[in-house]
Amino acid sequence: MMNNEQKALRKLQRPKVEPVDKDPNMMSAEPAVANCSPSYMRMSLNQIGNSAKVTDPAGLPLGCIIKPLQNDGPEEDAVGLVSSGLVRCAHCMAYMNPFARFCKGGHSWICNFCFKENTVSQEYYCGFDSNGRRYDVAQRPELNSGIVEWTAPPEFSKRPAQQPNYLFVVDVSYSAITSGLVSMWFSAIQEVLSYVTDPRVSVGFVTFNRNVQFYHHKPGSSNLRVTVAHELDQVSSPVPSGILCCLANERGMVQHIMDTILATETANPVTASANGAAIMAAASVLQHVGGKAMLFVGSAATCGPGVAKSRNEKMLVGTDKEHELYQPSDNFWRRLAGACVKRFVSVDIFAVANTPIDMASMSLVSKMTGGQIYFNPTIGQHYRNTVMMNLRRNLLRNHGWEAVMRIRVSKGLAISTYYGNFNMWTEEDMEIVAIDCDKAVAVQFKYAEESLSKPVSVQAALLYTTKGGERRIRVMTQYLTVTSQLANVFRGADVESIMNFSLRACLQFCISSTVQAGRDRVLKTSINALHGYRKHCGQNCSLAQLILPESLKLLPLYTLGLLKTTLLRKGSDVGVDDRAFLIAAFNSMPIVTVIRYLYPMLVPLHNCDEIENCGLILEDKVSMALPGYVSTSSEKLDSDGVYLLDTGLAVYIWVGRHTSPSVLHGIFGVASFDEVLIDSFPLLDTKLSQTVNRILNYIQEQGQFWRPVEVLKQKHPGEAKLYASMVEDKSAPGCNFSYVEFLCHIHTQIQQKLK
Repeated sequence: MMNNEQKALRKLQRPKVEPVDKDPNMMSAEPAVANCSPSYMRMSLNQIGNSAKVTDPAGLPLGCIIKPLQNDGPEEDAVGLVSSGLVRCAHCMAYMNPFARFCKGGHSWICNFCFKENTVSQEYYCGFDSNGRRYDVAQRPELNSGIVEWTAPPEFSKRPAQQPNYLFVVDVSYSAITSGLVSMWFSAIQEVLSYVTDPRVSVGFVTFNRNVQFYHHKPGSSNLRVTVAHELDQVSSPVPSGILCCLANERGMVQHIMDTILATETANPVTASANGAAIMAAASVLQHVGGKAMLFVGSAATCGPGVAKSRNEKMLVGTDKEHELYQPSDNFWRRLAGACVKRFVSVDIFAVANTPIDMASMSLVSKMTGGQIYFNPTIGQHYRNTVMMNLRRNLLRNHGWEAVMRIRVSKGLAISTYYGNFNMWTEEDMEIVAIDCDKAVAVQFKYAEESLSKPVSVQAALLYTTKGGERRIRVMTQYLTVTSQLANVFRGADVESIMNFSLRACLQFCISSTVQAGRDRVLKTSINALHGYRKHCGQNCSLAQLILPESLKLLPLYTLGLLKTTLLRKGSDVGVDDRAFLIAAFNSMPIVTVIRYLYPMLVPLHNCDEIENCGLILEDKVSMALPGYVSTSSEKLDSDGVYLLDTGLAVYIWVGRHTSPSVLHGIFGVASFDEVLIDSFPLLDTKLSQTVNRILNYIQEQGQFWRPVEVLKQKHPGEAKLYASMVEDKSAPGCNFSYVEFLCHIHTQIQQKLK
C-alpha cells in the first residue's frame, strides 16, 4: 500500500472547485466538470482570496502554469474542434467558454472576464431547457469543455501556413572531428530521418569551422555544390538557393550531402569555430520560409561575431557580479535572437562541453525562439544513441509553429510576470516561434483591485499552426472560486505548481543577482508560507509542534530537493556551462519534469513479478502499473534488491550485492552479482526483463530528455552518482541536511518568527 506522501507524488488531481450559488443566468456547465484539465492548465491556488489582505499572509505565489500541448494520445484526441465561427466578447475579446452566463432568454451572454453583456447572434442563438441551460450544450465543445480548438479565420494568418523545415547546422571544427562527434551526429541524423514520413518535411545542411559552408543543388539535379562564406560578419549575404530538399522526394540527395560532408570536412579539419556566424547563416537560409535550425556544437565560438570571452569564473562566483556568468557575453546574441524571431526561425542546440562552450550566450537564442537545449558535459559511450533518441523525439513529438499566446484573467486581477521560452511581441502577447508538448509557460498574477466580488476566470488562447499545417486557436479556461478565509486559500494550494513558481523566481535571481540569493529566496518562500499558516490557521496548537497544511505537506521535501540540485548546489564541481544549461532548461520545463528533478523517483524492480499487471498501461491509456515508490533515501536500498532511480536528467539501475540469482537472471541474464555488466542494460526474453524494459521505456517517454540507463553496483565506483540524488540523506555541499534535520530547521525558523 502507498502512503500519503507516495500518493501525492504519483497522483495529479483535477483542482477542486466549490459549488457556486444558483443564479438565474446559468453557466453552460458545472465548473468542477468543465474546467480545463490540469495537464494543460494548473493554478498555484485553486481558491483565491477575495483581496490581497486575505491572500498575502499565505506567502504563496498566485499564478498559472500552462502546457498548451500534450503528446499524441487520449488527452489530445479529446480536445474538441468548434464547428462554428469565433464567438468572443465584444469588450475584452475573451473567447466563449463554459463559464459565460446566458441571459434574456438566451439572446445575451455575460462575459466571465469583464462581466459585460454581449448580444448573441442569430446563428448562435439556442433556447433553454427546464434547468435554464441551452439545449445544445452537449453538442458545442466550447460550452461543455475547458479546452477546445477553433479553426482560425484567414485574417489570423500573416503568411502561408508554416511548413516543417529543418536545417542541420553542424560544427566540423578540428575538435569536433577528432573527438568523433561529427560522425556520431551524422549517424544519429541519418537514423532519425528514416523515421520521418511527413511528405511536407524539407531538410538542409550548413557546416561551420573557420568558415561557413552551404550545401545546395538545383531541384531534380544530382550535382551538389558547396558555397563557402569567408566573411563571417557578412555570412548572410548572399545565401545560395536550393539548400532545402524535400525529404520524401530527395532522400538520395540528402544522403549524398551527408556523405560528402563526412568525406570532405574530415579530410582537412580546421581549428576554429564560428558558432554565431553559423546561426546567422541559418536564419538567412530560412528567412522566407521559417523553420528550425538544429545546431550541433562541440566548442565555444573562437572566430566571427559572438566570440566567447573569458568569464573569470573563480573571481566572480559568490560576488555581486556572479550573475554575469549566466548572461550573454556580447549583445550580439540578443540581436541574433531577435533576427531569428523576426524570420520565424527556432533554434535547438545539441551541445557537448569537453571545454567551456559559453552556454549562457547561446542559450538566449534558443530561449527567445522557443527552442530547446540538449547538453552533455562529456562524450560518453552512450552519447550517439542519446543524440539520436533526443533528436527523434524532437522531430516526431506533437508540436506547432508560428504561435502567439495571450493569457486573460478576469477583472480584479492582472498579470505581473511571464516565464518561459518566448519573445514578448507586445506587452500582452507571447510570440513563440515553435511550440511543443515538452514546454510550459507560467504567468503570475497580482491584485488590480482592492477586492474580488466574483469568481475568477483564467483563459489562455494559443494561435498556432498545427504539425499538420492547419491554423488553429486553442482556448483553455479555468474557473475558480474566491474566498474570504485564509484557511481556504491554503486548502486549495497546489504544492507542485507552487514549487514551479519558486524555481522560476530562483532562476531570475541567478541571472540578476547571485546563486546564493536564489537559495535564500527558495528557503524564505517556504518558511514564510508555513509561518503564515501556523500564525493564522494553527493558533491553537502547541508552539513545539510543526504544523503543516495538508496541501503543503510536501513543501519542505521539495524545497530541500531544490536546494540540493546541481542548479543551487555550492562547490566548485558545478561548472558555469552546467548551471547555465539548467537555468535555460528549467525556464520552460513542465511541472511533472520539474518535480521529478526536485524529488527523484526511486522504484524497486526486484518485486515486479509480484505486482499485478506491472509494466502494463492501465485503462486510462496513459498511466502504467508500477511498483510502489519508496522514499529517496539510501536507507531504503536493500542489498538484496534492484532499484530504478529517475532524476529527470539521469536514469540509474542500482544492484545490491546480495540480490538473488533468480532476479539477476531475470533482469540481467547472469547468475551472480560479479557477472552484472555496467556498460549496457540488456533486453532479454525473460518476463522480468520485459517488464523492467517496458517501465524504462515508459519513464523515458514521460521525460523531456532521453537519458541513457546507467547500471551502478553496490560498493563499486560510480555508485556516488546515485547517493548524490538521495534527497532525504545528508548530502550535497551547501545544504547538508537530512530530511528530518531540515524539518527541524524549518520549525526553528518558524518559531523564531512567531516570537
